[in-house]
Amino acid sequence: MLDDYNLIKFVIVFGIIVITLFAVYLYINKYGGFPVYNQKGKIKILEIKQVSKDKGFILAQIQNKFFFFSFDNSGIKLIEKFENSLDEESKSNISQ
Repeated sequence: MLDDYNLIKFVIVFGIIVITLFAVYLYINKYGGFPVYNQKGKIKILEIKQVSKDKGFILAQIQNKFFFFSFDNSGIKLIEKFENSLDEESKSNISQ
């Protein structure tokens, strides 16, 4: 009787552990890791978009400059650098 109770308890706990590990695995594969929040420093990661597991884009802000990066297995590459925000550019284009 006691052996059956221990076996049932082991199967239930083992199942909970397997389900938890599987949920973490699915989360990491879908979102590519845990989000990065950097509110105190001068560098802010505004958005990270993944195209596939190993490829994606990063939009970062350093003071009033914006940087658009791409990343893959070979490393990170700078695609574009913006001196001011896109809202300011669109306002100046409308007023001209």
